[in-house]
Amino acid sequence: MLLRSAMSSDEDFIPKVCNAFKNAVEKASGVTLEGREREFRRSLARHLFDELLGWEGYSKVGEIYDIACFDDEGFPLILVETKWGVELTSEIKEKLRRRIEELGSVKYGVFASEREFIIYVYEDYRLRDITTVNVAEAVGVAKEEYGLSEVGKRRILKLETLKRERLVWVEEPAYFKETYKEVSVAKGEGVKLLIQNLKDIVRDLTVTLMSFFDSYWKRDDYSGKFLRRQFSDWLKHSMKDEEFNKGDEEERQKIIEVFCRETAYVLVGRILFTRICEDKEIIKPLNLSGEGLAESLRFYEKRMWKNPYLLIFDGAREVIKKYYSHLHELGFFDWWWIEEVKKGTLSYDDRRVQDTLEEGLNFSVKKALRRLNRFDFTQVDRDILGDVYQGYLPPDERKRLGEFYTPKEVIEYILDAVGYKPEDEIRGKKLLDPACGSGSFLVEATQRLMERYRRIGFNLKNSDDAKQIIDGCVNSIYGLDIHPFACFIAEMNLLFQLVDLYDVVRQKDRYYELPRLKVYRTDSLMPPGEPIELTEFLDNSRRIMLIEQTKGADKVKSFKFDYVVGNPPYVRQEKISNKDVLEEIYPRVFDGRADYCVYFITKGLNWLNEGGKIWLYCFG
Repeated sequence: MLLRSAMSSDEDFIPKVCNAFKNAVEKASGVTLEGREREFRRSLARHLFDELLGWEGYSKVGEIYDIACFDDEGFPLILVETKWGVELTSEIKEKLRRRIEELGSVKYGVFASEREFIIYVYEDYRLRDITTVNVAEAVGVAKEEYGLSEVGKRRILKLETLKRERLVWVEEPAYFKETYKEVSVAKGEGVKLLIQNLKDIVRDLTVTLMSFFDSYWKRDDYSGKFLRRQFSDWLKHSMKDEEFNKGDEEERQKIIEVFCRETAYVLVGRILFTRICEDKEIIKPLNLSGEGLAESLRFYEKRMWKNPYLLIFDGAREVIKKYYSHLHELGFFDWWWIEEVKKGTLSYDDRRVQDTLEEGLNFSVKKALRRLNRFDFTQVDRDILGDVYQGYLPPDERKRLGEFYTPKEVIEYILDAVGYKPEDEIRGKKLLDPACGSGSFLVEATQRLMERYRRIGFNLKNSDDAKQIIDGCVNSIYGLDIHPFACFIAEMNLLFQLVDLYDVVRQKDRYYELPRLKVYRTDSLMPPGEPIELTEFLDNSRRIMLIEQTKGADKVKSFKFDYVVGNPPYVRQEKISNKDVLEEIYPRVFDGRADYCVYFITKGLNWLNEGGKIWLYCFG
């Protein structure tokens, strides 16, 4: 019975393939000569790949390659080169091979013309042909002009290799083992693919976190009170409180979406840094990718534990703390996380809703880990990571999230003007950006300091030299900002600058922990000694984080600096809500009409040591 069913299926598949070729060739033949290849490509994608092989909704024509077929995460699995009136040459085949090698995730390549259809499997950096179908013969069979030989039938049946159901469905946890490090981020196409996937991950997590926000906002328990407290602080720091309080529902939802989007970026940043450390073998064993993740899934599945991906992510947080603890400490953007003991205070209905929310977040984290599992970060360096950051968090997005964007040319000009240049002796000199935003000034200054070390003979590939350079950068570059999201992104950008050096040091010293980068969330215009509000909503880990943050900021505020640079926020005097406090702190310059820049300049001058230099990029 099974054999008869298979034979019937084969007999059905073969004429459908022949008809698909017939439709593609006939439609292409019906247009002008210059448009035939384009029409052949479109028709082949529709009739063969979409309708017969199951790629409808997952194939694209004219993007990345002539025809490309993608899996659920948007990774290409099949690339098709189409031609009309052109024979296959070694140059065409090599071009196809190089593109497949560059993309990494592609399993099969195809050359298709009105004469032949050749399928290649990509193995060991080579294209090995699986089958060659005589398209002209298949078209004749579809027209019932003649029959098909047994050899011809076997060749057509091999097109089933390209069916979506065969290529996409992989049982987890095998997926993570089989797709691990397919796409190199050291190559241009890999970087583009990574950027698009990061954008998709952020978009998906944002939607999930907005569901958390909507539910928590309605609650009167710990989770609701804590969210309202955090969100109120965020509105104030982002200068969106008046806009939120006076806006209509649509405007309020847009602001909530920004808050949740920033939370999503923080989650993605943590996952991305962990994956980089895994592929560079800084972290062993693997936690968020490959066989290590597969083993964890098998462990949780065997015990039927809920939300395994959240458990794995939480476990990875504990592991990464051994390498750079501050990144994964519970902080401002962990408002969605409720410790187990607090869940016991939820009502029955809220607990059921909480379970549903966490199931949704588990699914979103799963999708994020599946996507990032495909990428190989082994060869990634700070330049590539800079391109990634600019790609998935571009200037227009940063502006929408509240950052005051400074063009790179302006940053370079200011640092040159104050003399912070690699040809000068800048080692051991302290530089502060009191409104650091995402860290653009800090990153450029770090790059210049690293270049200074290189120019005077330090070897960036030597463990002892690399450690000294890290210590020099950490103890020379300082950033303050009132906005928690800006501080996180600035810290991530500085981590990206130092990750190569960190990798070098860890090769010799497996227990080396990266020092805490000197980026702190604080109001730069306020004097040190601000009171620490340890509210009922802070568990022990969050209390520790807040105390460390406040003490670190106070210490920085007490220093003197050789350079003070930056682009402080321009806030008109009528929008300044704490004028009475500013008048008390800055009585010599306060007249009630000055914008924020005046106070940043005054504070900056006070921070300078003897001979120090200041340049703040101000408007007005």
